[in-house]
Amino acid sequence: MSFCELEKQKYIYKILLFGNSDVGKSTFAIRATKNEFKKDPPKTIGVNFHMKKVFVDNIQIELQIWDFSGEPKFEFLFGLYSKGIKAGIFMYDISKQKSMLSLTKWINLLRKYTKEEFPIFIVGTKSDLVEFHEQNENKLVDSCFICSSKTGKNIDNIFQIITEKIYYSGKKEVES
Repeated sequence: MSFCELEKQKYIYKILLFGNSDVGKSTFAIRATKNEFKKDPPKTIGVNFHMKKVFVDNIQIELQIWDFSGEPKFEFLFGLYSKGIKAGIFMYDISKQKSMLSLTKWINLLRKYTKEEFPIFIVGTKSDLVEFHEQNENKLVDSCFICSSKTGKNIDNIFQIITEKIYYSGKKEVES
């Protein structure tokens, strides 16, 4: 593939946000896509959809960010919205360690509906509410991050790292 063909190629990556209700998935997505902080966004009913542009090697990549509701009554929709994802982001509220305990449940649910291999990341939200947070080591995920949707801390960095990981892993597949 020539450089000109590569430049014309369109990259669209579907990323799924998942985790319990009230951990900050929607405020995270809104901060990432609109650079706004909404303290109390409306509850997600099923799924919300957001778009974000990220550049890797001067190539524009469009991220489709699917913000899945953490309400158990919507779990039956999980399979429908997880098809074709390039990365999963498990989110939890670092001011409520209890929200981290559902990690295995959510990853098992994700693996139940998807057969493809893709990276899974942990993002602890609401870092502005606590002074110190110890990252949990977990072999089920690729990387762990903390962020604040209120201050915007680390949001763009998280999406840049995730996008680069997807892009470069796909580039290796094309080159092989």
